[in-house]
Amino acid sequence: MSGSTTQQLYAYSGLTIGVVFPKDFLIEPNYNLRGIEWLALPIGAFLVMFLIWRKWGKDDVLTLQTEFYPPQA
Repeated sequence: MSGSTTQQLYAYSGLTIGVVFPKDFLIEPNYNLRGIEWLALPIGAFLVMFLIWRKWGKDDVLTLQTEFYPPQA
């Protein structure tokens, strides 16, 4: 890889590099799963983890009572 510039590059100056790929080097993305179907897996995983947490992960409800004794004068 090599290159050249038309003028001196100073500190903090920007540099743009152009890259040429052969034809059909990059593939076109498949947009078929752009509907609502892709949400099924994360929502399903959330529901499963929520049910597991609800059954085994909740702590008992604790009532904390603070006691205050005023200083004796």
